[in-house]
Amino acid sequence: MNCADMVYASPELDGEALDPAFKRWIPGLGLTRVNIFPHFELLKDDILDGLRVIEDITYADSMGQEILALNDGSYIVIEDGRTELFGEAYRILDGEKELICRDGEHRIISELVLKMRQEIVDRSRRFEEQTKGSKDEYNIYREHIRYVYKYVNKLSEGKAVDREVLEISALLHDIAMTDRTLDRSRHNEYSAEIAEQLLRENAYPEEKIQLVKKCIFNHSSRRAGYRTTEEEQILVDADGLSHFDAYKSLYSLAHKVMGLNDEESLKFIQDKLTKDHNELSDELKYLVSDKYSNIMKAGSIREIMEAKFP
Repeated sequence: MNCADMVYASPELDGEALDPAFKRWIPGLGLTRVNIFPHFELLKDDILDGLRVIEDITYADSMGQEILALNDGSYIVIEDGRTELFGEAYRILDGEKELICRDGEHRIISELVLKMRQEIVDRSRRFEEQTKGSKDEYNIYREHIRYVYKYVNKLSEGKAVDREVLEISALLHDIAMTDRTLDRSRHNEYSAEIAEQLLRENAYPEEKIQLVKKCIFNHSSRRAGYRTTEEEQILVDADGLSHFDAYKSLYSLAHKVMGLNDEESLKFIQDKLTKDHNELSDELKYLVSDKYSNIMKAGSIREIMEAKFP
């Protein structure tokens, strides 16, 4: 576990979970970007300092940081620039846990995806710091991109698509929004250009760079007629679905950035989500049907902000 650039050092001893000075991320050997949580099946139900080790501690530490939880017997092999996972393992990321590999299975882990996540996390954090206290204050990774990433993985499951291209596209599709000097109305164009530059710097294959650019450039509704690949449609669907997870942040956009009052903000949120709902593929609408119905029934912005929709 010490092989990563920055190593996740989970609290283990009494008092560490409550100690604000305890460092949970420490420099490692720099051999990989993959962070692991070993002995997962033995520790997943542990309690430390009155907190659940996984749900209360590790989930909170995983915001913007991917941690692979491995059962004993599972392992990772890094050889000739290829990182491969073997055996049962879970991805803990942004406060959620997902089974990504079963016993007897193996899968490739993209170090480039991990690097691009760190890129957008860092840029989002800098933008939030630069805009602190202003109407533009926003962390686009926390409020939007992490949900898009979650949905591209869900929607690409079992499909003959390039998952690495989709994951990179999800992470970088709005990266231009972290630069205040760029025109937001053209963020898809600028994001595609930034993605191209970052991927060239990392010697990514040219044909994959072009597909990432196409996904990002055409995720704008103005470019709907130019989409020709399943990867592009999955990114668009994931983008639309993400707004139903981050519906409360739409209020911040409406109220702080657009200057709308509460009544106008409610209409803005309902109109926005109606547009997103209508653009979803019919077979995907069930994923957000209950939440969409409840938001449409809301008679005030307070009902939406205080509600805990499924």
